[in-house]
Amino acid sequence: MRTSKPMIAGVLMIIGGMLSITISTFSLFNIIITQDVWWEYNILILIIMFIHFAFILIGIFAIIGGTFSIMRKHYGWAKAGSIFTFLGWGFIFGIPALVLIVLAEDEFE
Repeated sequence: MRTSKPMIAGVLMIIGGMLSITISTFSLFNIIITQDVWWEYNILILIIMFIHFAFILIGIFAIIGGTFSIMRKHYGWAKAGSIFTFLGWGFIFGIPALVLIVLAEDEFE
């Protein structure tokens, strides 16, 4: 029986992924723009920039998982996408997405 659980989970993952990408991109631009001399970054700024870049990658994987969830294909990718959503800035959307994906496991091809 087809329910709307994978569709709702996919939308939640895409929202969470877009939130991670948006927040991290704006934060990276803010760091780059507000630095007086950009080649004199201290190690703390470089670590923060690396973390924001990692959040952008997490957001991309969350969107990929959300897309697979909406298509009801590749259960593993959809489940991983919900976990990536939980790890990113949109973590509030990750827990319901993971619960919905696990409950709708039999709907995936």
